[in-house]
Amino acid sequence: MSSKTPVIYLRSLRKKAGLSQTDLAKLLAVEPPTLCRYELRKSQLPTEALFACCVIFDCSPEELYPDLLNEVAKLTKQNAKKLQQRKSHKHSGASVKKDKLLTALIKRKPLIHHV
Repeated sequence: MSSKTPVIYLRSLRKKAGLSQTDLAKLLAVEPPTLCRYELRKSQLPTEALFACCVIFDCSPEELYPDLLNEVAKLTKQNAKKLQQRKSHKHSGASVKKDKLLTALIKRKPLIHHV
């Protein structure tokens, strides 16, 4: 992934819900300074906390990290192209399936369109 920190809307969702940092920290079972680092994008939100936030705010991961899915998809497509270029010369059933998967992945359109 890129070194650019993805946009995260955790603070705005927390404030919209009327929660203090202490409140949300307790819900996530972290210390308030840890939550502060998540909100300021100084630390990455762990997977468990990401899904907990989705439950708390009734939102999808894409709503917390609106650009991250497309960034990951772009990187995955690049990796698929590299893997496809290193194709083995075997023509087994598995290699045919793998080639179909890689081709479909490379051709796939962006997953999220922001307005």
